[in-house]
Amino acid sequence: MSLFTTSTLSVQDICEQRTKKQGLFVPRNRIELSFPDASFSTFQLDMRRKAEILKYDKMPSKATPKTRKGLFSSLINTVAAPPINNAVSYNKKEDAFERFAYNDPVDVCPVTIVSTPAGSSDVPGNIDLFLDPSVPLYNYKLDRTYGQNQPLIDLNVYAQSQYDTSMSYTTYTNAISIYPIKVETPNTTCNISIPVSFYLYGVGSTDIQLTNINALFTSIDYRLMFNDHIIKNGTTVLPEISDISFNIDVSNGLAFKAEFPLGNLNIPDISMNTTTDYVYDIIFQPSFNVGFPPITITSTSTSLDFGLISHSTGNFENQNITFLTTPLSAATSASIQSTAQDGSALKTVFQYRSDALTDTPTTTPTPTTTPPATRILTDRVFVSKYNYNGSPIYELRNTTLRNDIYYVEDASYTPGLTYKVTDGTYYLVNIPSDYPMTVLNDWCTDKVEWINNNDVGVQAYNGTFSLYNAPTYQVSDTVAVSDLSENGTYRFIYNNVRMDICGNFDVSGLSFYNNTNGYMGGQRAIKYQS
Repeated sequence: MSLFTTSTLSVQDICEQRTKKQGLFVPRNRIELSFPDASFSTFQLDMRRKAEILKYDKMPSKATPKTRKGLFSSLINTVAAPPINNAVSYNKKEDAFERFAYNDPVDVCPVTIVSTPAGSSDVPGNIDLFLDPSVPLYNYKLDRTYGQNQPLIDLNVYAQSQYDTSMSYTTYTNAISIYPIKVETPNTTCNISIPVSFYLYGVGSTDIQLTNINALFTSIDYRLMFNDHIIKNGTTVLPEISDISFNIDVSNGLAFKAEFPLGNLNIPDISMNTTTDYVYDIIFQPSFNVGFPPITITSTSTSLDFGLISHSTGNFENQNITFLTTPLSAATSASIQSTAQDGSALKTVFQYRSDALTDTPTTTPTPTTTPPATRILTDRVFVSKYNYNGSPIYELRNTTLRNDIYYVEDASYTPGLTYKVTDGTYYLVNIPSDYPMTVLNDWCTDKVEWINNNDVGVQAYNGTFSLYNAPTYQVSDTVAVSDLSENGTYRFIYNNVRMDICGNFDVSGLSFYNNTNGYMGGQRAIKYQS
């Protein structure tokens, strides 16, 4: 029998090769299979993706250095840092004037969603486009390559097989397919190792003896195939094993079955032409030794089937068979090593078809919640009021004393910001006259004191007050909130306040409050740090 060469192909050969390649490769999954959040509609997710694609991102080039004109333009257009302001506060308890240097906080505006007609972006349809950053970006794949495109498949040889392939001794069975993809030398040599198991299945009522599996299968014939054409014939043998002894309980005519791992079949030096874009198959057929029957059946009423299984998953569960000898350990997994004609190792991937066809489950990552920021207060605290997403809030800003000046840290408010205090005295300055402050300490007055620290003889640095009586710097008002423990009559103080902490007041935290605008970000925001 003459072997086939791939120098001349028929139309049928070409069509069959196309079918084989389509069965080998599963296209890249370019969509996400999991829905990110049921709270977002399909329309919202689609609109978020459209807006991301259509929006213009101004990306400066990193490769081109700036010219003198460009440097000058950057210099004159650079936004200068806000000027440092100065404030002087009189500390009544310390009987001293204290100077504070600070930057005014910038109001944080709420996110405004602006709709734009689709026609403005050359998008057909009578709809408005808008970008809502609160909606997650879903099914958006950004994969840009410039110049030479990256190859779709980053390997040289791809091999694929199927689990639990029964190898009959009456015909050849396809055990593995090999596809040399990008090999620069004319030939590729592969060494293949395939796990095999012996299986036994039958129905009977008498004893069955198995004396020697090695004698049962004298050899394993294999062929390297191109479509239905033989490229190479070869022979390999089973791993050397000892006899297998077992008992079969078929007293009631029950079926019996067993699987016994044998190890790996090794097929060396499989050489393929790699100048062409072809898929090759390796097929097996065990040779059965008819002259030496190792299986003895003492009853003609017993039916029996046996053979080899390649790439076993171990799902062939033993039934009504008890092994008297310890079976071998499970066979190792299949492997394939490929070498180019020049002796260099090739990047090779082996995969089972069912694994290739099964999409890897895409799980939506659990949203990670960033814990609210915590700030340990210094003894001098600068109070700023500004608007955050349209609502007035207080921020307690720490200070650092340098050269007799308290430098105030930059504003960095985030929702849920908490402040840690411990036993001692804290001075809060710069409380605006339009937003006097108190702490809701009616439930812990023995541990927290809120004291007016202004001297009626000293004019405040903010000038003349019109809302409240300037000499007192405070006003009394009643607080009625849902948390009944915080209700009571309090003194709302502006400008300069002393807060004395004596003991752990912290059950759920201490609130600061404004008599007009409520908590202003201060609900249970002050925590005790022991």
